Amino acid sequence: MAVTKSWATQPAFLAVKPAPKPRGGLIALAGASLFTAAGLLMVYAGKTQSLAADRPVNLLPLLESFPDRTERQSVAGAMFALIERKRPLPNVGALAPLRRTHNLPLARLKPLLAVRTAAEFQREFPWGGASLWLAMPASPPAFAGVRRRQGWR
Repeated sequence: MAVTKSWATQPAFLAVKPAPKPRGGLIALAGASLFTAAGLLMVYAGKTQSLAADRPVNLLPLLESFPDRTERQSVAGAMFALIERKRPLPNVGALAPLRRTHNLPLARLKPLLAVRTAAEFQREFPWGGASLWLAMPASPPAFAGVRRRQGWR
């Protein structure tokens, strides 16, 4: 009978291959960063387009919930007068007196309104956008660290 030297070789089921290196991570990160930067630029362009309500007519598109045109114009005039009287508004809730006097649907209008000026928005937006954009490369390693600490594989 022939004798083989099987103890010198490793069995196939115990062979350990090194894990393949991840590919495309840097390209995906660069692509995600570009998409985020493009999104931030679109938000900036959209928000700075029509920030100022310098006449009551500019408030009419917000008040489409009033079916009667004369009532809509009346509410826009009262809203503009209140804005002019209380300028600068601390928040959108400063329009609350119009809920009682003119039935202003403030809960529906609140997401559509902003009380900061265009200069304030233009001054604050780059800092927030830059911090978001610069934090993107740090998020995948941070997430991997959290996964490791929680015992994920």
